[in-house]
Amino acid sequence: MKKRVLSFIIIIPLLIIFIVYGVADTIKILIDLKAEYIELEHNLFEEVELGNKFILYGAAYPLAATNRDIIWTSSDDSIAKIIDDVVHTYQEGKVTITASLKDNSVPSKSFELYVVSSDPNPKYISVSNPRHTEQGIESLSYYGMYRYQGDKKVKDVINLDVVVIPRTSALQDVIIENPNEEVVINENCQMEFKSPGLYTITFKAKADENIYATYTFKVVDGVNVYSYEDLLRCTNGSLNGEVVVMQTNLESKKNLSRANASLAGIIQNDKTIVPFIEIDSNYDLRYYHNLGIIPKKLKVGIEFKQDIYGNGFTINLHELTFPSQLHPETNKPILGLNDPFQGPLEFVSAQGVTVHGQDNIGFLVSRDHVMINNVSLKNTNNVSDLTHLDFVGTTLEIMGDNVTIINSIISNGRTTVRSFSNENLTIEKSILQYAREFILKIGSNQFIRAQNQEQLYPIPYDTRGGIASDSSVIVKDTFFYTSGIFCIGIDTHFSGPLLYDGTKYANGVKDLAATSYASHLTISGDVRFYDWKSVDSLDSSTLISGTHTAIKFDIGEYLRVVADEKMIKKHQGVEYVHGGIALFGGGLNLSQITFRNNDLKNDLGYYQISLADSRLDGLSKVFLMAAGEKPFQFYMYQNDYEIISIGDAPSINDLIS
Repeated sequence: MKKRVLSFIIIIPLLIIFIVYGVADTIKILIDLKAEYIELEHNLFEEVELGNKFILYGAAYPLAATNRDIIWTSSDDSIAKIIDDVVHTYQEGKVTITASLKDNSVPSKSFELYVVSSDPNPKYISVSNPRHTEQGIESLSYYGMYRYQGDKKVKDVINLDVVVIPRTSALQDVIIENPNEEVVINENCQMEFKSPGLYTITFKAKADENIYATYTFKVVDGVNVYSYEDLLRCTNGSLNGEVVVMQTNLESKKNLSRANASLAGIIQNDKTIVPFIEIDSNYDLRYYHNLGIIPKKLKVGIEFKQDIYGNGFTINLHELTFPSQLHPETNKPILGLNDPFQGPLEFVSAQGVTVHGQDNIGFLVSRDHVMINNVSLKNTNNVSDLTHLDFVGTTLEIMGDNVTIINSIISNGRTTVRSFSNENLTIEKSILQYAREFILKIGSNQFIRAQNQEQLYPIPYDTRGGIASDSSVIVKDTFFYTSGIFCIGIDTHFSGPLLYDGTKYANGVKDLAATSYASHLTISGDVRFYDWKSVDSLDSSTLISGTHTAIKFDIGEYLRVVADEKMIKKHQGVEYVHGGIALFGGGLNLSQITFRNNDLKNDLGYYQISLADSRLDGLSKVFLMAAGEKPFQFYMYQNDYEIISIGDAPSINDLIS
């Protein structure tokens, strides 16, 4: 990772955000409230006697979700078939019973059902870890070698549940075949580990060694996390961090009824406390320097310094990030005076217009070579209005090179994932979803300032004479779902003449124009953008707004003005547009996109919009002076694209190999 001095290395976020919070109370961006998880009232294995019926119980939460209907399936209808949520049994055997949503938008839940007769002899062996209640994108179970006992790190003991089926059999004794010297397992099926590795243990029925089951798992040199206190000890409370291995869900108060869940917070004197750390912002601080003001620090919920293996579990920072009050008339969440997350810092503020910079952070990766694997990270519970994400911050901020996000679900932020000046960020086999603005925001922390008003767009060169770049991202086999504006945004610094020399207009607005270093985005394999939205819902209040009536940046209206016959899709009397990829303009954007092993370059229409376009005079005259005249570029599905339709959602099953 490049050496950083967080107080002084300078960036500007992808979108310079002009906000006046007073008008935001009236804005709504309504979306379907989606289910967050499925809960079953069954153990990881169950048994039923042949000829009997077995009633299924399960539900999706929250109960108000629009997609909460459960679909039950059996892996073998000849053994056991499901009719109206009841299992009918036809012959002895083992089946997997799975509960899914129709759109497969959350991980399914399943259990093994054994259909047995009155014969007491062993028929099967079931091996499970009763703690592993979640099914993520990756099926392999991970264990750390250690756990915390108070503040002391000690060797952990993992308990397996090994049962001979039928359970009524008196012949429950098993033979354990463990060829692994690095795994110690006793007769009670309790395991300890001497070193990391991939291991398999076989369990045989003592009464009949032809009846057996194998259990394969991976051990890492890390710490098993059973509580939020454990997580804090592994992350914020550790100088170099620990490898995190999740063994529980860490949830909001609302979701504590979930299986194997504890609070993402600490109860002290009947109050919920969610500790956080503070870091210096690394965006463009020139405005603060002009005014002689020390900027506030950014709040960070969890700082990952080492890998995290999630086992499909969720970490939900709702109690830290979400506004604590409700508007008395609209019932919309509003900030309380003591809420830690109070919205992003300022890039500049003048004449009733505020330009915002870097936001507070839920999860921060602060080191190089960190892997985030098979975990769900979210800043809040799911919402039915994207404006409820106005103040919750960035879900996952990357500040390291060679970081990998794989088999994971990242959700619910003002920005979902943000990466500036990081090389080789890889996002693979994951779902990124629900952002007030952009789901993935890419940019550079470095830029060249304008030298004078005639040279507002200086080009940064490297030592070889090429375009300077310090930011690269690879997105592979990953799905994007539901942004407020676009799925991916690639930043550039605004560079209008008012930002070059604003001393005549407002205090502090001086020498802010610049050109950012380039970013490189590679889109590889099966990458999908589930993000059709009505043109009217393209709200710009978190982009450009203010009391100055001449300042206007209405993206929806811009698109209507410049749209060709393929940009806008009409459906049931409503105009829709696709939120794919945006390279922001105003300033000079030198970033590049490469498409590999897919047809996206042909599937996505390419458009340019310049604020200097004469058709936009009434919309952008003053904004042009602040932002600059270089074109905005958009990659969007066109109205004849049929593979992803309006209302479609990504299926997790499409990512599970």
